[in-house]
Amino acid sequence: MKTRLNASAKWFVLVCSVCLFANQVNAQSLQLTVKKVASPTHCLGQSYYKFVIQSSGGVVTVNKGTIVADTIKNVEEGITPLIVTVTAPNGQTIKDTTLLPAVDAFPPASALTLSYTVCKNNPLPMISAIVFSPDVTVDWYDKPVGGTKVATSSLTYQPTEAKTYYALSRNIYSGCTGFGRTPANITVIEPVCVFVATAKVRI
Repeated sequence: MKTRLNASAKWFVLVCSVCLFANQVNAQSLQLTVKKVASPTHCLGQSYYKFVIQSSGGVVTVNKGTIVADTIKNVEEGITPLIVTVTAPNGQTIKDTTLLPAVDAFPPASALTLSYTVCKNNPLPMISAIVFSPDVTVDWYDKPVGGTKVATSSLTYQPTEAKTYYALSRNIYSGCTGFGRTPANITVIEPVCVFVATAKVRI
């Protein structure tokens, strides 16, 4: 795991969906700035972080995560804070300490659902959803946006009427939800009569 970088360059961060430009400079003293970069989705109790480093005059080290160019990635949530240190050749150091948890998490993938067809006067089937992580559950709604939550924290739901219901994936630890609700439709059809033709046969 790479946790060091040579800080002979000063990095300038322009806020335009995180555009990064590097200019070579002759560092005269230690400098360090850790700029937090927010994910597109903001929610409570996030698990992954990303930070941009601006530094010069020494070597940068971190106590967790991985340094890639000027960015610290994959800093996992935990009790230990993120500590970024710049150390000069003469041993002088400066540090930036960030307490965690702090910022944003990646939302879970949307759930997969099935649609159902049932004959009139038959019981309505239980609908179900498939998720891709043991940390993810599903909340069920009666509309694609807004509406009423009809079930919470369940991969299945027993509907009370034939209509379209919507599954929203949610991380049970962070509270982050997927980007959209997945429909599960129940269609009721009239029973089809089967005609059987008979004929008398003389023996």
